[in-house]
Amino acid sequence: RDHPIVLVSPAFCDLTGYPQEAILQRNCRFLQGPSTSPESVQRIRDSLNTGTSSIELLLNYTRSGEPFWNLLCIIPLRDAKGRVQYFVGGQVNVTGALTSNGGLSFLLGGGRPYEKLPDPETTRR
Repeated sequence: RDHPIVLVSPAFCDLTGYPQEAILQRNCRFLQGPSTSPESVQRIRDSLNTGTSSIELLLNYTRSGEPFWNLLCIIPLRDAKGRVQYFVGGQVNVTGALTSNGGLSFLLGGGRPYEKLPDPETTRR
C-alpha cells in the first residue's frame, strides 16, 4: 500500500502551501527534497509497513521549495480486530525552535542524536 492522504487539515495546507485537492490521495513523499534524511524516510516507511507508531524529525519542503523542520508523529488506527485501517499523522513545524536555539539536538529515531542539522537556508529545492 502507498498510504495516500485521505484527510487533510487547513493548517497542513497553510504550512505546506498546497491546496487540499493537490494533497488528497497522494503519499506525503511530495514534501521530501534534497536534504530530507533517507534514514528518517526509511524509519517512517518501516513503521507504516509494520503498523507501529513513529516519531521523526525531518527536513521537508513547501510547495514553493522553502525547507522546514517537521516533527512528525504517526499513529496507527486499528479496527475491532486489531487490523490497521488508517494512520493519523500530526506534524509540528519546529524550524523556529531549532534555529533560535542554535541547532538544538533532538533524540529521535532509536536514540540517535542529530549531530549537525542541515541549514534550511541553504537547502532550497
